[in-house]
Amino acid sequence: MSANDFVFLYPRLDAHRAALLVEEHEHLTVEELKDRGALHHADAACSPTGGLPVSDQQLVDLQATLRSLCEEFGFPEPLKTSKLGEFDRICGTILRRDMGIVPADAAEEGVWSFIALVLVPELAPWRFPTRHVDRLLGKPRNALRRLWWRAHVLGPDLTWVPPGCSPLNEDEFVQIMERPTIAKNARLAQQLKQVLWRTEMKGFKGNRAELLRDAIKLVRAERSHIAMDAMHNSVLADYLDGVVGECS
Repeated sequence: MSANDFVFLYPRLDAHRAALLVEEHEHLTVEELKDRGALHHADAACSPTGGLPVSDQQLVDLQATLRSLCEEFGFPEPLKTSKLGEFDRICGTILRRDMGIVPADAAEEGVWSFIALVLVPELAPWRFPTRHVDRLLGKPRNALRRLWWRAHVLGPDLTWVPPGCSPLNEDEFVQIMERPTIAKNARLAQQLKQVLWRTEMKGFKGNRAELLRDAIKLVRAERSHIAMDAMHNSVLADYLDGVVGECS
């Protein structure tokens, strides 16, 4: 039975304590941060309602899986630039597959602050060596939160790509996921991903990210008078094919 057969609640780290931990971690190496990894924190607790509190064993398993992935990509040596996208796709797939977290809990800043600063405090600074606070605290651009949401909206398997096509790159993910009018509609977001691949399979050789950017501008402009949410999947796909054709 998989984690996603249940709804688990994760500890939420108090915002003040999370900010203090960011300061405490500032000058520690990723190896030293790994040694500080823990399953509990005095200022973190699960929501009292909405599901089952995640068990210590489940936290151990998640911690071990994430750390194993980092080691596969060379931890503690810096993550190679050429491997950033691959790491993110695998990591997001793991989070979505293994956490069993309900979206309402996954929208809580405290949950991702706990995971990024307590459970695996070395991962975010290793993935983002500049250690920008938005990558460490559980905000929408948190190193792990953004990946779970990508897999939830566009996945669940971010590693799957049709034969002959390229996976979405960072620019393409950001264009879809950081536009609320797009990302809040998983069906539309997924169809945008699919239309990119269909265009690629038809032989498109230009800049796919620029094509997506232009297409999204047109889609956002037309949402005011086109009921895309009510379209059947095949009608929506045909519409988006036409949009992309107009922009290419």
